[in-house]
Amino acid sequence: VPVATGSLDLAAASVEAIFTLPGFTGQGMAGLIIDTIKAEALQRGYHRLTLASTPNAVGFYQQHGFRPLGESFYPSKLAGSDLRCTEMAIDL
Repeated sequence: VPVATGSLDLAAASVEAIFTLPGFTGQGMAGLIIDTIKAEALQRGYHRLTLASTPNAVGFYQQHGFRPLGESFYPSKLAGSDLRCTEMAIDL
């Protein structure tokens, strides 16, 4: 059973949907996924990645080299409201 996931959107050069099941956080799995995504992006010739982080994950992404660029809001049908996100980027 997968306990963590994430993906690289090649068309947008962005990191998408990094998620770890609550019982498995703090074990380094999301960090391994981010490192793998960065390595794959470099191998494919990308030199910059972006992402939109929820407030609770900004520190995690900063620890992995991403820097904040500004805030944005994304409509969420599931939440029934707009979600505040921090736009972030890293130069590889």
